[in-house]
Amino acid sequence: MGSVKDNEENRQPLLAEATSADWLLSKNTVERVDEDDDKDLKTRVWIETKKLWHIVGPSIFSRIASYTMNIITQGFAGHLGEVELAAISISNTVIVGLNFGLLLGMASALETLCGQAFGAKKHHMLGIYMQRSWIVLFLCCFLLLPLYIFATPILRALGQPDDVAELSGMVALWFIPLHFSFAFQFPIQRFLQSQLKTAVLAWVSLAVLAIHTVVSWLFVYKLNLGIVGAAVALDISWWLLFIGLFWYTACGGCPETWSGFSTQAFSGLWEFIRLSAASGVMLCLENWYYRILMLMTGYLENATLALDALSICDYAGDQDDRRSTSGYVFMLAVWLRRILEELKFKQEKTTTIFCDNNSAIKLSKNPVLRGRSKHIDVKYYFLRDLNNEGIIELTYCRSEDQLADIFTKPLKLLSFQNLRRMLGLSTMEELKKLKIN
Repeated sequence: MGSVKDNEENRQPLLAEATSADWLLSKNTVERVDEDDDKDLKTRVWIETKKLWHIVGPSIFSRIASYTMNIITQGFAGHLGEVELAAISISNTVIVGLNFGLLLGMASALETLCGQAFGAKKHHMLGIYMQRSWIVLFLCCFLLLPLYIFATPILRALGQPDDVAELSGMVALWFIPLHFSFAFQFPIQRFLQSQLKTAVLAWVSLAVLAIHTVVSWLFVYKLNLGIVGAAVALDISWWLLFIGLFWYTACGGCPETWSGFSTQAFSGLWEFIRLSAASGVMLCLENWYYRILMLMTGYLENATLALDALSICDYAGDQDDRRSTSGYVFMLAVWLRRILEELKFKQEKTTTIFCDNNSAIKLSKNPVLRGRSKHIDVKYYFLRDLNNEGIIELTYCRSEDQLADIFTKPLKLLSFQNLRRMLGLSTMEELKKLKIN
């Protein structure tokens, strides 16, 4: 369990009293800040923006890549059938999602501990904190196993259709390896982020995303493993994420913060559990509302189709053709606008979105939901909320003036020629005349 010296060190506060050297360092830092204040606003904004994106950019990409792996899995399952898509959606979103939120929240305790230890120059403690988090989350994974083992009766008790509940329960069993990967993946992400080693997160996520696409195609189409193949591909991809990050950590990427496995990780576990549990509960309150919404769709008349639509239309996507593409666009655009507002770059005017459907514009501005509103595309509700918040403004644009149609739709000759003229393009005859002249 470690020596007495180790235990005494673990009980010491992370932030020691400031020494004279610390005071001089602080004074020099203040002087540098004063020098920065003398720079013009544009230069300071550019410097701070570069620092911000250097830190958060790779983290954002790694999160999007992880989300995209789930989208790819649902896409492959959707080609197998409606029941398969509903099963993979409810297994991944509800069964895995409920545990995902709890484990992610518990791992978030490392953001505080590792950040303090790194700032206090106690670099060796970062590796110990990460190992403690591995132990706590691994034990928590065992406690959550009944949700996977008894997924079928649980879903039936919650009102899900028998065929969806049966297949979802089978898929949930295949997601158990994915469940245990969270216990190791989330802590090592926080471990690297606290050291500003976010670039490795992005590169590993990109590589695993490419591998996941190929493996999913291989398992589902070439090996004909069906929905089991889609689930196993996701298991493999998440474990590859952890293996890639751990290989970087253990093979010299973090020489100051990782010195190998230590028995000190087993000391102070109870205090660590209490801190992790508090973080987990806070994140669950934010994360579970959408999972509950997925369960409620089981009470609709055509539950299988409703689950398919909800899983695909998440983030205002369109079921028929765009999947979640428009969801990515809106999610990133709205997020970027709010980030800029936090940085005091508030956009005074609303963002204009052109639409050729007057009914859609009126619907997005109407606060009343009618009896037939359930038949309306999910994206219009999303646009209405953004319109009410003053983030966007829908403006009417005639169909014949929709320039994008020239790239996306078969048009009549007259419409094609008109849009071509509006884009400033030349015909072959006009180009020949220019060449002759």
